[in-house]
Amino acid sequence: MNLTELRERALEIGKVTEDFDLEIEELRLEDEVACFVWKHREYEDNGVWIEISMNGTLLDLNKDLLSPSALIFSEKQLYEKAIDFVLNHYPSALHQFTLEEWKREENRGYRLSYVQKEEGLALPHTGFWLSILEDGEVVLFKYMGIAEDIRIPQFIMEKEKMKERFLRELEMELQTTNLSNKLHDYTGASSKLVYEPSFPFSDLFADGTSVLKDVEEDAEEDLELLSPPKIERLLNELIGFNEDEFEKIRESDLGDEIGSVWRPKAFTSEVEGTSINDFFQKRNQLTLKFKHDKKTNQIRGLFSFLDRKGDLFLNEEQCKKLALEFLFSLYPNADEFLRMVRRNSQDEEEGDFIHFHFNVHWGNVRNRFGSAWIGVNRTTGTIDHYLGPDMNLEDLKKINPKPAISMQEAVKNYQRYFDVKLKWKKEYKEQTSYYVMVYVPDFPKLDGKIAFIDAQNGEVIVSKDF
Repeated sequence: MNLTELRERALEIGKVTEDFDLEIEELRLEDEVACFVWKHREYEDNGVWIEISMNGTLLDLNKDLLSPSALIFSEKQLYEKAIDFVLNHYPSALHQFTLEEWKREENRGYRLSYVQKEEGLALPHTGFWLSILEDGEVVLFKYMGIAEDIRIPQFIMEKEKMKERFLRELEMELQTTNLSNKLHDYTGASSKLVYEPSFPFSDLFADGTSVLKDVEEDAEEDLELLSPPKIERLLNELIGFNEDEFEKIRESDLGDEIGSVWRPKAFTSEVEGTSINDFFQKRNQLTLKFKHDKKTNQIRGLFSFLDRKGDLFLNEEQCKKLALEFLFSLYPNADEFLRMVRRNSQDEEEGDFIHFHFNVHWGNVRNRFGSAWIGVNRTTGTIDHYLGPDMNLEDLKKINPKPAISMQEAVKNYQRYFDVKLKWKKEYKEQTSYYVMVYVPDFPKLDGKIAFIDAQNGEVIVSKDF
């Protein structure tokens, strides 16, 4: 099919109406895929994304629509409509794949998924899934297809021996963390001192062999205590942002944060194409992007696409001073919570940017997710990149950094629920992929896996299954 025929096919599949404008149109010849995106003329958040093969077969569909119609079908009718949709595009799908789940989705109708199975176990990234609204509109569809290279083990180690192997090599790390009730089941405060379980191997294959984690992944970091600098510039000056010279072109609600995109008022774009690369160029070209905390309005992140190039070439110490000025402007008591990771002197030696990494600590205990990154433009002296801690640092003061239970007690609590099971894992090597069978931790008595053990009361904190 040629491009015009593929576009017409996509319009037909997506039921795209005339109040949508074409925004992306791209042929990815190496993948033999055509991609099309339409956006609603009035409601920017409403759009249709479609990927089809070169013969017009649907591969991927994503529709962000206005509120569904008042028409509501029964669950049985919706299931039948979902199956009809699949069979319309893949007539043999129900013979190739096995039903994985049909479940109610929060505020979004139902989800249907089928997978390929081998040895009675599901092969991840196979089959298809879709979401259908109560009015019968399929708004999400993804076809992943059939697994081709499945490496069935010649020998499978006994389950109990593998369970013993896991528990023998179980490690626990004391740290502080910030929990989310969307992701975890827990009681009490969301900021806690916890033990996190882990294992030294990344994979434990069904035959008993293992692959060790990359040693560099857990390498000890050389940390430096911070000293408050003399602050000589305002935040906007450090960023190189004069609001009078910029206009806000987009704003979006990111949950706990507000995202905004700014561009110089005199900007005119010369990008006219419809490829994915052209689309992102139009959206990002000469922009300054911010994330602000909804409650405090504090900057949580920024990224500059302004392509600034000055006449300076600051050394590491000069850049470090600017990074610390920026950090302490945001967090006046940053030295209470943050430690700087010492840079390798050869890192970024010749580039236009120097980046500084800070870890969050409280009472000499590392925070699970807390870190900050600051990128200084050596040629302009501006802060062009910043990613802040995903938390309120002051909440750490509510945590007692001394554990009430020992690591051995935490291990016992973990062992009480621990088991193992077999599953397939998709491995990638160079340009190919294949499936191997592995043993993985399993917690059959829980509704998810153990993420942490509370270091004060021994409570098991579970990651919710999705």
